[in-house]
Amino acid sequence: MSAALQNAREHSELGSRLSSSMHETVVLDVENFLRFNDGVLQASLLRAAHAHELDYSGSPELSEMLLEFLEKVFLNASRPYGEASLEFGLALATQRLRLTAADSIELVSRVKDSLTQPSVLHGLIYVWWRSIKGH
Repeated sequence: MSAALQNAREHSELGSRLSSSMHETVVLDVENFLRFNDGVLQASLLRAAHAHELDYSGSPELSEMLLEFLEKVFLNASRPYGEASLEFGLALATQRLRLTAADSIELVSRVKDSLTQPSVLHGLIYVWWRSIKGH
């Protein structure tokens, strides 16, 4: 996954290159997490990406897509579809993965009822929530 991302960052065609400029931030398409629906591949993609490639806070459309995806992953944390839930929770808690403020609030409201039992995922989401609320 690291090699694939690095190849995209160094692509010979400027328009196809995964790189940001002073005027435009380039992020990974959320569809990548859907295409690579294996938890190991999703975790590898998260770890190989640069933080700015995971900052969806500047794109309401992509942030909303990520919100929908993360909701499904977190609600299915104990099933194969949610294998990478801890990786996504860690990426949020460390703020490597970012959504818009509105989508962050919405994500917490959608998954909080399913996180009634103490767990690592619950802790990561709590840490993330506290960090974005400024406490």
